[in-house]
Amino acid sequence: MFDFKPTSKFLEKSEFQEAMMDRIHETEPRHVIVVAPCGCGKSAVIIEALMAAGELGLILCYESQGVYQMKDAILNNTNIPESKLYVYSGSTRDMPPPPGERSCVLITTYGMVADTKAHRNQASRAVRKFVCSAEWDLVCCDEFHHAGATTYKPLVEGLKMTARRVIGFTATLYRSEHCTHGKLSMKEEEEAFAWFGPVAYRTCCKKLEDAGLIAKIRRSAICCKFTPEFREAYKQATGLQKTYLAALNPLKLNALVAICHFHREVYGHAGIVFANHLIVAEVAHECLGDGWAKLSGGAALGTSEHHSPDGNNEIVTKFNNGELDGLICTAVGESSMDVHIERFCYVCVLEADSGIASAGQRIGRVARSERINAKDGESPEELVARRRAEQKNAAYYDLLTDCTADRDAAEQRQRLFDAEGYDAVKTLPFDEVMQQAQELQCALPYTGLCDSLPLLKRVLMYNTLSKACAEASAAAASHNEEARLLVETRKAAAQHSKSALFRHRAKQKIPSAQLGYKRKKQESKEIEHDQIKNLRMDASTKKIFQSLNIPVRTLAGAGLFHDLCHDTSDEDEDEGEDEGEDEGGG
Repeated sequence: MFDFKPTSKFLEKSEFQEAMMDRIHETEPRHVIVVAPCGCGKSAVIIEALMAAGELGLILCYESQGVYQMKDAILNNTNIPESKLYVYSGSTRDMPPPPGERSCVLITTYGMVADTKAHRNQASRAVRKFVCSAEWDLVCCDEFHHAGATTYKPLVEGLKMTARRVIGFTATLYRSEHCTHGKLSMKEEEEAFAWFGPVAYRTCCKKLEDAGLIAKIRRSAICCKFTPEFREAYKQATGLQKTYLAALNPLKLNALVAICHFHREVYGHAGIVFANHLIVAEVAHECLGDGWAKLSGGAALGTSEHHSPDGNNEIVTKFNNGELDGLICTAVGESSMDVHIERFCYVCVLEADSGIASAGQRIGRVARSERINAKDGESPEELVARRRAEQKNAAYYDLLTDCTADRDAAEQRQRLFDAEGYDAVKTLPFDEVMQQAQELQCALPYTGLCDSLPLLKRVLMYNTLSKACAEASAAAASHNEEARLLVETRKAAAQHSKSALFRHRAKQKIPSAQLGYKRKKQESKEIEHDQIKNLRMDASTKKIFQSLNIPVRTLAGAGLFHDLCHDTSDEDEDEGEDEGEDEGGG
């Protein structure tokens, strides 16, 4: 039988973990749901339940990051041999064991094995067939609130038929589409997940905080007015432009930088900033500087950078090692991200929708704290008192732009905080935040129109820029192609040439080819950046800018003179006159 190693930290269980395991055993063999906040030790409970059920187990995660973290937790804390542990996600694609194998643990994501319309190769089809047909002793569904999605629900329903037991684990069972506009209730949960089974165990953040098991969190909101130019643009903007303008309000970005600077300079804290859209994450990164890293599921606007699951794991590792001041995360960082560095003590929500579940996940990132276990002879009451005395203090900031959808979304998220016991929220006056920044000599990114007008152009032209980025990326790839092929040719020759001499010579030439490829990529990046930066305003953006009546000198200082004050027809005439003069002078 599989079991924890004698050295495993998971052998020391909290009273909440004990209660979870008790309810799992008491409700056997029913399919049930466990609802408990982030940071309470659900991963340890999942692993213990899996080992107790038998030797054929399946763990479904929502993100690849969760898969890798679960794999590491199993290898570090159990006697399950690596040869019995299969991972199918991201860059790791272990093929399933032979049919009839009764001793293995498979970890994958819902998306990798759900019956979606995506084209699957033969290996992917084989893994899905194994998952759906094996008689699992136990299936553990992490981030179970996602199981209610139309793409994943059929998978889980099928597993209920083939597995001996399925258990769902989540911090927030609520799904926004099933929640009314009133107070969140357990009745809504029961109706939304009646197709699966009952909730066997439930606890909330406030109970864990009172027990000293997670951080003591203070919530604050900073309401920021628009700058006059952004306010006028917001009135004329449409669709997602309004979302981007509210998120990238220069005064809000100044507040963000001020908060992060305060925590670093005064307390030495590290933090996480959350944003929904890649352009918002990209601008936030530019404001906060090189000490911060972006964690996202794709390429950010205007760059050729791509964030794979492995790349994201490397970034999280750097953060946990204390090499970064903070992370800027899109939705990929909301769940299944194990950040345990002690100085991580604050979260800033720069941009968020009204999603109930994601709100709980975001606050859960900063709630995690180092586990304090009982000493010999220590009573439960003494243990709780010691935990509370040594309890981590954390801060959670909502940054909101007045008179926008920011405020409505925050009110929807408040319903989740009320349910979790975090109903109190302090309003921090914007002027006080700015005064504090001045006292700490914090350099703010947007101090005048010369700073904020280029940002306004960038936001309004987001769709046009997306097309320009695609074209610039294609041009960059073409620029790199010859150098890339040279590297591939020399690698192939080093491996496959019939002559040992030719293989040796090709191998020696690989470093110089790689260096040339690296230089070409840097050149391409600069070309790509220049193409995007110098893109002229489209008609709708130009119309909005013209309505702002900005002085010509200010436009020139912001680098926008040619966008708004340069008449191309006059330029053509001037060029013709110059040509005539040259001919006449010849």
